[in-house]
Parts: sequence; structure tokens; C-alpha cells
Amino acid sequence: GKFYAQATCHAANRNWTRKAMPITTRVINSFLYNGEADLLEIKLYELFDVMDLFVIVESKYDFRGRQKQLYFDANDTRWAPYLSKIDHFVVDFGMHHARRVAWGAEERSRQLLNEHLHQIVREGDIVIAGDLDELPRREVVRLIKTCVVPQEQKPMRLWMPHLYFHLGCLVPDEPWAIMIHW
Repeated sequence: GKFYAQATCHAANRNWTRKAMPITTRVINSFLYNGEADLLEIKLYELFDVMDLFVIVESKYDFRGRQKQLYFDANDTRWAPYLSKIDHFVVDFGMHHARRVAWGAEERSRQLLNEHLHQIVREGDIVIAGDLDELPRREVVRLIKTCVVPQEQKPMRLWMPHLYFHLGCLVPDEPWAIMIHW
């Protein structure tokens, strides 16, 4: 079912309870990046205080398998306030693999992202996997971090409005989901 957060762990009668203090759970947001600097800045600004780590994955190939430049520059002053929580991960899998199938570069980038996450995720961490333009509400992230979620409710989807191309193009009655993994 759909999850719309409320301000307490008793959200939507799902039998959630508050975690004991101190809370050691990390919330990690992972996504692919292809130079959408304004979107990245919005995401970092909006979620910096509730996320523990942003895993930004950038490929040396576009989704059609053509070689491209890398856009994220840790030395750019725009990112200075956020660098303490950024893990910029560059993937280079070669042009041969990127062009084998349509959108093969995107698929391989996501596979390598998952492999990277398996190396850095600790027991109890929560990973919000999605796209750069998918921004969960900060109060929802706080709930997920501070509440005990029963095993049968995992993994979870966060539902949000489905928009095509820009904020003014809402797809009615067709919500979009972000996946959350424990």
C-alpha cells in the first residue's frame, strides 16, 4: 500500500515504534548524476540535515554508450557545504559494454552502484535508491530513521506525484515510487 507519513512513529497505523536512543542508523541516498547541477544543489540543500550520506554515481558514458565528460567537481565551491556527506563514485565500464544493449550504460551504472553500496552499507543502514529528481520529504526520512519498521513492511516504497519533464506536467492517478531498502 501507499505510505504517507505523519509526524510520529504511529504513522498510518503500521505498528511502528520509536527506536531506542542513541540512534545509530544511517540513511543513505543513492542516485546517478549526469550534470544536473541545479537539481543536485536542491537535493543536497533540502535533505542535508536528514541524510547521512549521498552516494553520487557518475559514469564516463551517457545512457546510449557515448563517452562523455564528468560533471561533478568536488573543488567547486557550490558543493563545499555538502562535501562531508558526499561519496562521489565514478564508474568506467568501457564503451563495449555500454553499447551492447539499449540503455546498457544506465543498467551497468546501476549495477556498479549496487556493488559499491554493498561495500559501504553497514548493518542497520537504510538506503533510499532512486533518481536525482526524486526528493523524499525530510519528515518522512526522519520517521524512517527514528522508527522501528516491522520486517514484513520492508522493502518500502515512498509514493510521490508523478511529473513528466517539469513541475507543471502532473500525471493524474499515477503516483511514482522511490524504493527504500534495509
